[in-house]
Amino acid sequence: MTQNNLGNAHADLPDGERGTNLREAIRCYSAALRVYTEAAFPQNWAATQNNLGTALADRPDGERGTNLREAIRCYENALRVYTEAAFPKDFAATSFNLGLAWEELASLEVATVNLTRAAECFTSAVRGYRAVGLTQNADRAQRVLTQVREALAG
Repeated sequence: MTQNNLGNAHADLPDGERGTNLREAIRCYSAALRVYTEAAFPQNWAATQNNLGTALADRPDGERGTNLREAIRCYENALRVYTEAAFPKDFAATSFNLGLAWEELASLEVATVNLTRAAECFTSAVRGYRAVGLTQNADRAQRVLTQVREALAG
């Protein structure tokens, strides 16, 4: 738990070099995942996977496509635990994050396939946010979904 929290602190640092802060956050999340296993601590594991995915997606250094593919892997891992039925809020937030990663990856490679995946994720996020009454979050996800659908159509 301390490593995960320390990772959050590094990821949220307002000062310093962003790449350095996120590399340290990634190191901390990775350390947490050596203890937080999916079998023993599923919710903590999923939360840490989501945090790690966000740090990777936000990372300004390294190869962008590699960072995004790793972030996608982390978000998809988290969604094994954060199911729509059991954890609709976490499902929605992670689906939204996953959609953002697929959308950005579409600008680097295989646009149609990745935008289609992004649209699926944003659709899930809208549904999950609405299920728990987070209207503003659902509206934001819907706006992004509309943009992605427009990009696919045109």
